[in-house]
Amino acid sequence: MRIFLLVVVLFITFPLCAQKNIAPLAKAALGKNAIYSTAGKNTFRLLAKRAAPVALPLPQSDLSPHVEKILQRNINSIYCLDNNKKLFKKLYNQGYFFDRNEEVDAKRLNDFMATLTEIEMLKKKYQEFDYDFSFEKKFFHISSFSSFAMKNNQMVLVALKNYIKKIQWLQQYPNRGRNLLAKKTGNDAISQLAKRLKNEKIVMLGEYHYVPSFQKAVKDLILALKAQNPRRRVVVFTEFINLPETQNNTGDTLETYYRVIKPSSLQPWTGFSDTDIVYAEETFSSLVDKQIEIYPLEDLRQMDLLEKEFYISTPLATVSRNKTWARVIETKMAEIHKTDPDALFVVYAGRGHLSWLNPLSLPKFFVKEKPKVIQLALNQRLWKTSLRNIWPTDDPFFTHSTNKVSFFFWTGADATRFAQNTGFDYLLALP
Repeated sequence: MRIFLLVVVLFITFPLCAQKNIAPLAKAALGKNAIYSTAGKNTFRLLAKRAAPVALPLPQSDLSPHVEKILQRNINSIYCLDNNKKLFKKLYNQGYFFDRNEEVDAKRLNDFMATLTEIEMLKKKYQEFDYDFSFEKKFFHISSFSSFAMKNNQMVLVALKNYIKKIQWLQQYPNRGRNLLAKKTGNDAISQLAKRLKNEKIVMLGEYHYVPSFQKAVKDLILALKAQNPRRRVVVFTEFINLPETQNNTGDTLETYYRVIKPSSLQPWTGFSDTDIVYAEETFSSLVDKQIEIYPLEDLRQMDLLEKEFYISTPLATVSRNKTWARVIETKMAEIHKTDPDALFVVYAGRGHLSWLNPLSLPKFFVKEKPKVIQLALNQRLWKTSLRNIWPTDDPFFTHSTNKVSFFFWTGADATRFAQNTGFDYLLALP
């Protein structure tokens, strides 16, 4: 243990030239946990990873007391920066950690920090637009550097700026669009909604997960679409069923993985197996019983790689999944259109994948088909919609509760823009 502590202190305080001489000692002391690279100038080097946390008094150095305290608490993340001690101190003083085994030159780090700073500035300035913690969901940014984090944050910055512009447009619109949101309500509301959708090519249903009334409404709406279009082929794609395992993949890391989509591998779903994680079983079983075709979207291998790297909740992870889903849908649509050019396609997934407001959401891959996005909400929780950004909490839209099913939709010359700036074409509200 004494040797280990001595090695750690030496790595923190010794200049680079001296560290090169003691690198073999570090490897011997840390064993498999020791990682050392011979990167060039201005490069971070990960010298020790996941070593046991140890509290130790650091000797006098040119690091600030705050940085020393961080290093004491995070002895498992020790870095050395050639000729960039100022940048090193600045990053640590701001609380940013680099726990990825990647070599990073100073330029990339500066770019990363600039993007991060701009994101945080925008979120602070427009905090009132964070109506349901969207900034930490739709526009979640990563503070620890990695190539994935850099791509995620660059995408988030662009999407966040667009989001702010959309909310500002809504707020400046006359009466903030109140008189343009039409409403239909009653026992036949779902049937009325199906009539409005009967001529569409693609319909996308976005839900919050694990709400039984949402699952029932999805089933009722799809069955209503089929009943009103008996001669039309109705096809459902869903997040909640996994694609079959396949060997037609490339790469075994998150950065290199790519699923090859072949029409022959996309067969209709027939039922849950004993090993499946079952979701909305009654909904899917009822649809199959009525001869509705269901095709899975989720790539379990891709999910495993994202979860392994703890990236599953990031916007870039959602976009990565959306890209795979889009390729599945496009491939199967092309095949179906050969025999059924007027087929109606329905996508059933989480709202985070389908909202027009979100970065590279699924409907944006199908703009030529002019998809209609239907968001599901609860009557008592309408404040969780994006309309909370433009209307006060005491607006009748949020406070008037009913035990009936309703749906809302935009009217007027700017209906399409309202849809894209609020996230939905239709809002289906349930008791």
